Amino acid sequence: MKLSTELKKDISDNLDFAVRKIREEHDPRKQVFFFSAVTGTLYRVLNIKFDTDLLVLATLAESLYNSLSFRLDQIYSKQDETIQLPGSVFSGLANITERLITVITEEEEILPILKDLSILAFVATGMGYYLFERDILKLPSRK
Repeated sequence: MKLSTELKKDISDNLDFAVRKIREEHDPRKQVFFFSAVTGTLYRVLNIKFDTDLLVLATLAESLYNSLSFRLDQIYSKQDETIQLPGSVFSGLANITERLITVITEEEEILPILKDLSILAFVATGMGYYLFERDILKLPSRK
């Protein structure tokens, strides 16, 4: 994706802040809240400079945010505690946000991070959690 140095810096600064806050927080709801800065930042940049790769990243980041928010709402409201979220999902939010910074600022291939965003969102579903429990679905590791 071809973004100006200024837009890359803006993305990097905002996502760096989100990473720091996600790592500082211990409450999963607040960690997911700070992850929402990814979507907000990417959509704001899209209004300035439209790029289809950036759109795909923003859309999948939003999907991840929505999946985790829904699952946490279900757990904390005691509507459905069957599907739990592995703790590594939340450290994964910080890791994937750091990787997003690199992918965007260094103009790296986006397919690997798209897969990882999808995996983190999928583990919040019944099928994803089932495959995780069976040790078939592996959460993204820090790269």
